[in-house]
Amino acid sequence: MPMLPSAAAAAVYGAIKVAGYGVYAAGLAKYGRSRVHPLVFGVAKTLLGLAAGIAFFSILAAYLPPQTSDLLAWLVAIPIRLAVWLLALHLFFRFGQGWRVWLVAAVLGTVLSYALDGVMWLLYRVLPGMQMPWC
Repeated sequence: MPMLPSAAAAAVYGAIKVAGYGVYAAGLAKYGRSRVHPLVFGVAKTLLGLAAGIAFFSILAAYLPPQTSDLLAWLVAIPIRLAVWLLALHLFFRFGQGWRVWLVAAVLGTVLSYALDGVMWLLYRVLPGMQMPWC
């Protein structure tokens, strides 16, 4: 059974995700019509990702042995993350340029999600009290 993150880890992780997604939304606003504040998008995307992540890892834990590598879990999560990004983009942006813009924005958002996870992985290694079950 996975352990819960420490309060410090959860707060730092959430703040980094919200800020990163907010900055991304501000950049996307140049390409898609949106009146949403970047902070609102950051919070919404973080909550969508959290809900999908909890559901995904709960299902994964039920069907895969406990010794399954973190790398495999993160690779299997790619389609889930793409779907969450497409949902968030659909809810907050209107791109007039066609489906390619949606796909590129979702792929770049997914890469951003993994990059932010990498930042957190590094922080967990150097800051005391930052326990996370998957980093």
